[in-house]
Amino acid sequence: MDVDETADNDTSWEDMVVDASGDLNQSQNLDVVPIEGERTDIQVIDTNNSMIRRTSHGSVAGSSNNGTHMLSGIPDQSRAIIVCENSRAPDDRMEIYSGSNKRPYSTFTSSRLLTNDDFDDERIDLPLLTDGSPVDGINEEPDPKRQCVDDYEISLSATDVPMNLREALQSMDAEKWKAAIQAEINAHLKNHTWDAVNRPPGVKVIGHKWVFGYKYDENGQIVRYKARLVALGYLQTHGFDYFDTYSPVACSNTIRVFLSVCCSMQYVIRQFDVETAFLNGDLEEDVYMEAPYGIEIAPGMVCKLRRSLYGLKQAAAVWHKKICSVFSAMGFEQCRADTCLFVRRNNAKNKSPTYIVLYVDDLLIGCKSDAEADTIYKELSEHFTVKSLGAARFILGMEVNYSQEKGELVLKQSQFIMKVVSKFKQNEAYAVRNPICAGQDLTPDESHPVVKDITSYCKLVGSLLYIANATRPDISYAMSVLSQYLDQPRQMHWRAALRVLHYLMGTKSHGIKYNKSDDKKMMLWAYCDANWGNDKKTRRSTSGVLILLGGAAVVYKSKRQSSVALSSAEAEYMALALATQEDMWIRYLLKEMGVTCKTATTVHMDNKSAISIATNQGYTPRAKHIDLRMHFVRDHIEQGDIQLKHVPSAMQLADYLTKPLGAPQLMRLRDETGIRESAS
Repeated sequence: MDVDETADNDTSWEDMVVDASGDLNQSQNLDVVPIEGERTDIQVIDTNNSMIRRTSHGSVAGSSNNGTHMLSGIPDQSRAIIVCENSRAPDDRMEIYSGSNKRPYSTFTSSRLLTNDDFDDERIDLPLLTDGSPVDGINEEPDPKRQCVDDYEISLSATDVPMNLREALQSMDAEKWKAAIQAEINAHLKNHTWDAVNRPPGVKVIGHKWVFGYKYDENGQIVRYKARLVALGYLQTHGFDYFDTYSPVACSNTIRVFLSVCCSMQYVIRQFDVETAFLNGDLEEDVYMEAPYGIEIAPGMVCKLRRSLYGLKQAAAVWHKKICSVFSAMGFEQCRADTCLFVRRNNAKNKSPTYIVLYVDDLLIGCKSDAEADTIYKELSEHFTVKSLGAARFILGMEVNYSQEKGELVLKQSQFIMKVVSKFKQNEAYAVRNPICAGQDLTPDESHPVVKDITSYCKLVGSLLYIANATRPDISYAMSVLSQYLDQPRQMHWRAALRVLHYLMGTKSHGIKYNKSDDKKMMLWAYCDANWGNDKKTRRSTSGVLILLGGAAVVYKSKRQSSVALSSAEAEYMALALATQEDMWIRYLLKEMGVTCKTATTVHMDNKSAISIATNQGYTPRAKHIDLRMHFVRDHIEQGDIQLKHVPSAMQLADYLTKPLGAPQLMRLRDETGIRESAS
């Protein structure tokens, strides 16, 4: 709920705001919202007849994340809980009534009463699962009726992020939030973010709000309280006060290649954070905003933004443009393979290149020595407020365990995995040995019931997809299948998704382990495979591609093919085309990084017919229909970029990217592709 900035200013210090000088000052009144445990009057509106209203007395039991309120102690329903949603007043705020010694009552939209009979607290004991057939009772889908109470229970034990200014100032960490707000205002004053001007006639003036959050370290501990003044960018008009909004970020493949190269060269890997990054972007458009909460300006005046502000449509784009210009002035070149990787090539003899990976305001620095990293820090500090986080340990939810002396680096997500486990209340579950049962078919039919709470399924799949794309190729196939049913998941899919989570819970210490090269040249090894016609609904095949650098995976894909293959050889050939695309990209990226691959990439396949199609230029009746774009593979074979090698199916490392495997085979392939356990 937003702060009502039209209220009176006759308030106490605790309602805090800051004036134009940056000092904490008294503020306007804040909207009143129900607080847990307080007595309140609730005006209940019948959803079937909005003219029927009644006032009930009760206590606030809590609030869910979506703004739903739970109230207990309703007359004649002493053990009942009523779930209500806020109605919207004309000014888009909850209706508030004052002038009473009681808690002011709010208007709610009524839903039905929920009693204790609606909730089943019986815990399901999960059986110990191996790689056998799936167990139907692995876990049931979440009950949406219970979700409100679950959210309230979580809020009592978890660290809640304040939803608005009032919640921040009434929390136990109010002083820390005040300091965060003060720091944000100081940053705006230092950057001269806006100028006070007369309100232009006929011009749309956008509003603003405060957004709060935490920053965590690799152990899940809070390291900083963050407060952001955010512009209401959804009120902007395209072509008037914003144009371009695109801003790239480094892809996960680039981050893994960067870490593998730095580990191989035994580089120093440092991490920097640009504070209030978006405030450094220079606006080219005229954007007007109402005076921020606590900044006192003359009546009839508004703020004309000189610098970018969080929430603006173009904020990310102008920030990216700004920092790219700074990198260019420092002598860094922007890579074409990934525009968020920057390389500075040193001309002096025996000097190695320096790398910067950019992800919004997070920077990974790879260089030969700490002194060089300090030099980069000083150069950046001339333009921005930069915080040095020391050796890279935690980036984008990924933990980096790096030993420069040994030349070993492990990239894992044990903390993030356990957060997902706790979020979906699977702490009591048993671990399993593989993410999906060998031979299990997840193609649904009408006999399988649909999941009631689709949102929870989407959240779980989204979290697992992030883990798969970042550090765990061993669950890529399972997630490529489960993500196909986001619109109408069945209970079998919910149980399968939980099984993936149980597998990760048992292997949370596993990650991708890179090692330094034994020789001076970087070697690329590729594996590609296909599961012919495995999708029973479309009869399309699944391609699996795996590329190793530094002894572990840097690029991996499990992808359903775009067309139906008429033979297993054709399916394997299409997988080879995908592998060639990925290999060409990574070779070009390495070339821009100053790393030369002096030998061709060896692509391992287990289908001799597909190898024959790729190496024979003559007319082949059974392959004449294959799309011509697939035949670019032949060009790169002739140019010496790739060479094909046949391997037995048992030695095909990309096998787990195309089909579910039994635990022994999965564990062997997992280890050979560099996914290993890390003690630290």
